[in-house]
Amino acid sequence: MVANSSKGSRQLTPAQQLWAHIFASLPPIPALKVSEWSSKHRYLSSESSSKPGKYTCFEYQREPMDAPLESDVVETIYWWAAQTGKSENLNNTVGYFMHADPSTILLVQPTIELVEAYSLERIAPMIRDTPPLRRIVREAKSRDAGNKTKFKRYPGGNLAMVGANAPAGLAGRPRRVVVQDEIDRFPDSAGTEGDPCALADKRTESFPNAIKVKTSTATVKGRSKIEKAFERSDKRKWHVRCQNPRCAHEFVMMWEHVIWEEDKPETGWIECPKCHKHHTDQERIAMVRYGVPNIRVFFENDPRFLAQF
Repeated sequence: MVANSSKGSRQLTPAQQLWAHIFASLPPIPALKVSEWSSKHRYLSSESSSKPGKYTCFEYQREPMDAPLESDVVETIYWWAAQTGKSENLNNTVGYFMHADPSTILLVQPTIELVEAYSLERIAPMIRDTPPLRRIVREAKSRDAGNKTKFKRYPGGNLAMVGANAPAGLAGRPRRVVVQDEIDRFPDSAGTEGDPCALADKRTESFPNAIKVKTSTATVKGRSKIEKAFERSDKRKWHVRCQNPRCAHEFVMMWEHVIWEEDKPETGWIECPKCHKHHTDQERIAMVRYGVPNIRVFFENDPRFLAQF
């Protein structure tokens, strides 16, 4: 086999011919959304899930996972409560940009200690139990510079994990994908370098297709970093629909909609704010599962929204 018959060409060695044949026969990785990639490839690990096995995407998780790939999205904000699947969405995003769209990734946790815990308890099991990730990331070894607790190398990129309290980790080489987890627990300043969120965001400045994701449960109202980030966003919220067919009112399910008989919390129900129908727990689950990411209600009285029409 000859690479090229023009002047200066050279014949490929048998090993080069073999590798050329192998790479030519490999099908390209299909263009998938993050949620599609996750549903196809992800397996939940026993270390991080009460229901290990094939990953199932809940509908309310789908749009936030896919949002970073939208051409007009600058950053994606998760202002979610604890135990609602936020960490798995974050893991799916990291896994996607390791395999389906190989990129340089920076994952920021509040502290260096949490970085080590997250890597060992979340990232390492995800790589081990997700076949395409297991194939591209070698098993961690103490002498292997390409795969350590805080650093994972794979074809086309690498994943670096740092603490928000370590300015040296935040100020470094450019990164296309920057994921910041639990930002309400970040220090106000990374040493003397300033806001760690801003420092991490700067790592993406040289990428026109940068991906920025911030997640957190909220802490103190008015001081919460995730609350301020959410206020700068388009404020998408998951709306559920009243199961009364004569009402079908769409609303964001809040704690104020949880009602129970006095001194009998076991009698609790979800109450529609419009028709006051009592929804059972089974109906609540169905309402969440078949909800919609309705953003219209947040902008219909906003002059900026009305100016578009």
